[in-house]
Amino acid sequence: MLGRHCVIAAAVLAVFALAAIERPLGAQLRPQPVGELPSDVALRLTLRKLGSIGTFMQTTAHPDDEDNALLAMLSHGEGMRTVLVTATRGDGGQNEIGPELFQSLGVLRTEELQAAHRFDGTEQYFTRAIDFGYSFSVEESLQKWGHDEILGDFVRHIRTIRPDVIAGFLCGGEGGGQHHQASALLTVEAFRAAADPARYPEQIRDGLRPWQAGRVFCTDLSTFGARARQTAPTPDLLTVHPAAFDPLLGRTFTELGIEARSMHKCQGTSQLLPLPGAAFARTYRLRDSVIGEPGIAPKTLYDGIDTTLAGLARFTSSPPRPLTEALHKLGAHVTAAQTAAAGGSPDTSIAPLATGLMALRTLRATLGSLALAEISRYEIDLRLARKESQFEQALAIAQGLRLEVLADDGRVASGQPVKLTVIAGNNGRADVRVKSVAIKGFLTDEASGQPATCAGLVKAGAALSCAVETRVGAVPLSTPYWTPRKDAARYDFDPAAPFGAPFRPSPFTATFQFSIGGADVSIGKTVEFRYDDIIAGEKRMELQVVPPYAVAVSPEIAVIPLHAAARGGFRCRVGYRIRSSRIPAHPPPSRRPARIDAAEGDRRSDDAGDSSGVRDGRWRSGAAGDRAAWRDGLAHLR
Repeated sequence: MLGRHCVIAAAVLAVFALAAIERPLGAQLRPQPVGELPSDVALRLTLRKLGSIGTFMQTTAHPDDEDNALLAMLSHGEGMRTVLVTATRGDGGQNEIGPELFQSLGVLRTEELQAAHRFDGTEQYFTRAIDFGYSFSVEESLQKWGHDEILGDFVRHIRTIRPDVIAGFLCGGEGGGQHHQASALLTVEAFRAAADPARYPEQIRDGLRPWQAGRVFCTDLSTFGARARQTAPTPDLLTVHPAAFDPLLGRTFTELGIEARSMHKCQGTSQLLPLPGAAFARTYRLRDSVIGEPGIAPKTLYDGIDTTLAGLARFTSSPPRPLTEALHKLGAHVTAAQTAAAGGSPDTSIAPLATGLMALRTLRATLGSLALAEISRYEIDLRLARKESQFEQALAIAQGLRLEVLADDGRVASGQPVKLTVIAGNNGRADVRVKSVAIKGFLTDEASGQPATCAGLVKAGAALSCAVETRVGAVPLSTPYWTPRKDAARYDFDPAAPFGAPFRPSPFTATFQFSIGGADVSIGKTVEFRYDDIIAGEKRMELQVVPPYAVAVSPEIAVIPLHAAARGGFRCRVGYRIRSSRIPAHPPPSRRPARIDAAEGDRRSDDAGDSSGVRDGRWRSGAAGDRAAWRDGLAHLR
């Protein structure tokens, strides 16, 4: 109760953006994401990945718990696939840069994780656990999350990702929120459970297969603070030092990890980059293993695990000779491409890459005829499919391709007209042909079943550009696919979304088909909207699907005395944008609706309503259109 007063509170749709930080004149944003490095460097980093089949999975409780330096070292330095599975989205934390809290904060922290991974090169997934705030015990965390459910999520991720090595967060201890220790405990338990087909059999029925990783670690408490000087080393401890300098990246992996970590801005992480000589290393404790000596940490995380292309033969107990010969030839093609890229311009690697891609496709096509067990064939082909995509990416970089698919609006509604610009730029020294561009997420034409696209020859140093006018198809709204439950600190996931992905994948994509070096190459691109910011420069966003019309009421919060003599002349101002219908808007607090006619494409503000006739109680406002209704959440609260 607020005495004889009422509060009008408008809940607005959150727009998540990193706050601009006031900087001295002449200051510049210094971090450079790895994805923005010059093409020759990007090619050589891609070739590192092409030569490795290793997969590393780290698990944590919250965003910012991850070891970014280690992830960067394994991903960029050793070419492995690195995946981070974060139990929660950090929903229960604080926000030092904006008003977002709870689920909105979880969205913001997810965005910050993705920004960090532009530096450390890591894929991101989540479980259904909710960060419900400070946890006083592991038991409390597991009880509120649901032990079996979140364990099942970790098992699902292990069976999907199929990592060689897993590392969780804190092994134990009483300090700090116990989500950290709970996530590590579940990770260690999932290490064995993922290999047991009797555990979570519904996942097996859905098409997943059991998987036994090689070893699992947790992060030892000696990593942090004074404990690092107080704990005597034991045989099960392994300290990983990421301080090596990478000449391709121009920095150490420690420096790259700190740059990645600085993206966690809403948590107040330091924005200062490390000075020369700065180093930090985490210590990991071996908790379980099916290779090596029990209880004895290996010399390196991947000691005894062959991560070369030839190492794919380890997935069969008796590899047939045609398989081993094909794998060695495949490795030779990658080595030849690496040598060519290191000694000349990027396009000198096109010939070995194209030959290697065609050899890989031949191997995949003949796997069924080799004397292989079905599970061996599955494991080998799963990894070869990833290599095929990396071959295509490397060829596109070596050719000097720059691909763009840009829309004229970043927030769109189903049925809305959209203009697309499709560009294929060729910075290479040889001509390249665009065979086709297939665009998804938009209404199709009757003849081709696809929006009109472009094809043709792209001369060296030139670009092919096509304009496409179409309409947005019937696609879901860009809302979080995770919904909090009322009976547990756990989300329900929309089954239509990839399990645990950061967000729903954009439905707006384009697939370019090229012929490079005699090999067919397919490259996917997400449709984007770009705009400029006077402080930050060019900014880009994926297209966000919004309702056909939206209303925002100002002021968002108002206190209105009920006494007529004190009420005065309070008025509401309504701002709206209409995308695909003609609607009347009915804003509060007036009891009499105010009609505002708006045509498609309108975007303006109007005064509507006054405080006369307002009574104590609860009021709702919204907008009604020809085909739908939308409420902005404006409420008159007691």
